[in-house]
Amino acid sequence: MPGLVFNESLQKFDDIIGTLDWVYTHVGAELKLDVWSSPYLKRGFNVSGFHMLETYLHLVDGFHSKTSTFRSDARRDIALVNKTYDMLVDELRIPHFLYQQTNKGLECNEHCRWVKPKRDSEDIPLPTSETHTHVFEMQENYGLIPLFSL
Repeated sequence: MPGLVFNESLQKFDDIIGTLDWVYTHVGAELKLDVWSSPYLKRGFNVSGFHMLETYLHLVDGFHSKTSTFRSDARRDIALVNKTYDMLVDELRIPHFLYQQTNKGLECNEHCRWVKPKRDSEDIPLPTSETHTHVFEMQENYGLIPLFSL
């Protein structure tokens, strides 16, 4: 593993195996991100959550400089951090492990168009007789005239 086991400064390996192309390249200055700088992330220890791309993008978006605090006007949606792990503080009330249904819950019909799936008639709520009684009582109490007759 380059950088962890092998390093460019180890000339012994270069002498033995020759020069190989490394799988990474230094591209500029190092940007040190601190998970504790974000007021939105939990203070626990979650190694897999800290090394998640969404967490890195959140920290880069909120980073301004080494001397300043985390930007509160960051543009990236913080709900994306909770997409895979429960990383955000509970006060934000953003559910964790967000997911999106396949094809956004739509089905392809016989005309090759994406439509909402048909609901079973059992799932469709029907008005009860109590609802009609309540409507008639309101009409009598407030002198309302029905727009249509049942």
